[in-house]
Amino acid sequence: PLKAAENIRVPTLFVDAEFEEYNVNEPTLQGIGAYEVVRKNAVCERVTFPCSHYKVYDQYLEPARQAAIDWFGKHL
Repeated sequence: PLKAAENIRVPTLFVDAEFEEYNVNEPTLQGIGAYEVVRKNAVCERVTFPCSHYKVYDQYLEPARQAAIDWFGKHL
């Protein structure tokens, strides 16, 4: 996945959980890893929420949605 991320040249938003429980022992496979690669070649922003992976989709749905709306308002 990170090799492909090297080719991204368009504005990119990462919405991430601070306490991601997947790939805990391999941070490069988490959102932060991709963010670090993409931001070298494209406008990039990372928004994090103080939760585990799936909580972004329910407990933090509204602020995550608003971050995406704001992002698209700026970059589309």
